[in-house]
Amino acid sequence: MLTSKITGNIEIQISGNFTNNLNKDQSAQIKTLSFDFSQDEKVYPWSRSVHLSLPERIGLYFVKDDKGEVIYVGLANGQEGLYSRHSTHEKKDLFELFNAKELVVFFCDDLEKDDPGKIAVLERYFIYTLEPVLNNDIKRSKSTNSFVIEMMAQKIEEMLSTSKLPLEINTKIVELEQNLTELKEVETLARENYNNMLEKIISHPVNLSEKDKHINLLKKGEVFKKAYEKSMEDLEQFATKANIIEVNMAFMAWNK
Repeated sequence: MLTSKITGNIEIQISGNFTNNLNKDQSAQIKTLSFDFSQDEKVYPWSRSVHLSLPERIGLYFVKDDKGEVIYVGLANGQEGLYSRHSTHEKKDLFELFNAKELVVFFCDDLEKDDPGKIAVLERYFIYTLEPVLNNDIKRSKSTNSFVIEMMAQKIEEMLSTSKLPLEINTKIVELEQNLTELKEVETLARENYNNMLEKIISHPVNLSEKDKHINLLKKGEVFKKAYEKSMEDLEQFATKANIIEVNMAFMAWNK
């Protein structure tokens, strides 16, 4: 395994929106964080050879996709450090779905600063700075599952655009596509109904003679809101581990 090591220093100012996302214990004493580090590059995730080469020490790591984008920022600070975290990561299937190609590892070299608490602050800093797609709900406009479903849909569409998949696998992927299409259609309709009802409520004049009618509109609005929320939950439930693994396996077979 070819690796290259870079040494240097990271210094960040703890302020602004990032400070608001730290608890008081974390942010009370930390205004500037200076971090001496070594960085191992070109480490490809999840193979046995990579796992065996990792030291039992705490570290910060970036998972990058095939375009060089950071898709996940993580921290390994248990008893066995990165060595243990690497082999048991609960998002391995998601890393595969998002085409993970590189694991960049940062180890703290200054013993005085080799502090799990400070490294945890650094982790949060990079999460809020880089907004990696697989750090849960870090992008305010969408949930992580929304991005997962988009990637699944993209790969399903790509696979079904050709006839390369074996029949048995193709049948399963077609079923997944149909299920996803139905869930999306229900969500779209529920969202449109809810938005239309909101427009009626906002534009409806409220006076004493119209009071009962307005109350009825509000009640209908709550019904449409609940229907929309239910459709969103159903759609996000599509991003199950079983479905993700199914798409990963099919994509691997298709990509050979």
